[in-house]
Amino acid sequence: MKVFHFRLERALRLRRAQMQAAEAKLKDLLGEELRIRESLATIAEERLEACCYVQREKTTNPIEMRALSAYLTGLQARAAKLQKILASKLEIIRDQRREILHLERNESLLSKLRDKKFADWQNETDREIETIAQEAWLASRGKQKILDEA
Repeated sequence: MKVFHFRLERALRLRRAQMQAAEAKLKDLLGEELRIRESLATIAEERLEACCYVQREKTTNPIEMRALSAYLTGLQARAAKLQKILASKLEIIRDQRREILHLERNESLLSKLRDKKFADWQNETDREIETIAQEAWLASRGKQKILDEA
């Protein structure tokens, strides 16, 4: 009996490695997206805190108002920049997910082919074992007949 050997095993391992690398890259991208969203949430909180501070103060002078205005303008600029980065990151994430789907299909095709080849090999091996068992049984029956006749 021969040992099962799948000719495309290296290609299957390569595709699995590519899948793992692509999934790791997606995980990193999703982490970056989360950090950007957290930064945007922090900016929104800072803006709200600044506005609440001014409302709580009984006296606000023009210098404080100008400082608040400049601070809010800076926050708005940072938020706009982060929004652009987030939009770009979301596009990259979308592309990476498409790549993963493509790699999954390729890996799945090879995996299914391997499973089919293994099932065929298993059936062939089972038939071979059955044939050997039948031949052994017939041979033992033949020896028994010879011994009985002697």
